[in-house]
Amino acid sequence: MSNMIDKISFLTIIFLSNFVISQNEVRIKDHLKESTHINGKESYLNSPFVTSGRRTYMVGYQDGSFPEIGWHINGEMGGIWNHPIKLFDGVSAEIIIEQDSLELNNAALFTNYPYASLHSFNFAQKQIEIERWQFVSDTTQSLAIQFILKNTGSESRNLKFNFSAYSDLRPTWLGERTNMVDSPDRAVYHGDHDYWIINDSINPWSAVFKADRKSDYHQNVPKKYRGIGTGTLLGYDLSIEPGESEMITFFLPDHILPFQTLSRILTI
Repeated sequence: MSNMIDKISFLTIIFLSNFVISQNEVRIKDHLKESTHINGKESYLNSPFVTSGRRTYMVGYQDGSFPEIGWHINGEMGGIWNHPIKLFDGVSAEIIIEQDSLELNNAALFTNYPYASLHSFNFAQKQIEIERWQFVSDTTQSLAIQFILKNTGSESRNLKFNFSAYSDLRPTWLGERTNMVDSPDRAVYHGDHDYWIINDSINPWSAVFKADRKSDYHQNVPKKYRGIGTGTLLGYDLSIEPGESEMITFFLPDHILPFQTLSRILTI
């Protein structure tokens, strides 16, 4: 069973990342030019948002953070879910410039779309602007998180970009009534295709994350949340010319796939 889960997770993530690469760096924002949207108010940045598909959804705060929220399962209702299984407590990103570490958890603006969302960050002193886009698929039970980093200055900027994901593979509210019992997560990095896979120790639950470019380094990181999950990181060394941008897209699918999608992947 474990080997089959690993295979399905691997096929899913390779399919998704190869799709974006083959589409010549598709920008989520380009598909939303004609879409209605709502700009959030500054006074609501410290309040929840949801970006949702049919099964997969993300719940966090409009400032870009992922606090422990909710009461059905106390402090566990936020994060990234593929109902009835929670995948991640949250994700985080940081840039490191000239020894300064700047975490992306204090957005200046949140913008909500029907099937996507945007957090806008402005580090004026470092002359860097960052957009974090989220898109949830209706068909593949997966999530894409896309970062666009722009150098607004007149000189090249060298920086490190770190993306961390904090797993918490666990059942939803009342899951224990159907013998869905949580156990510790285990994370393994696969260097051949540069992705992390996280499995529950005793249950057939797993999650994966991978980017559309190869990381420069990876590591386990301390978990930030309660529970028995893990912390994992992919990191990148970036050099951005004046007025130019760099884009990185991360894919976070569950191992569960619609039959048609899995069949299509298996025939590639």
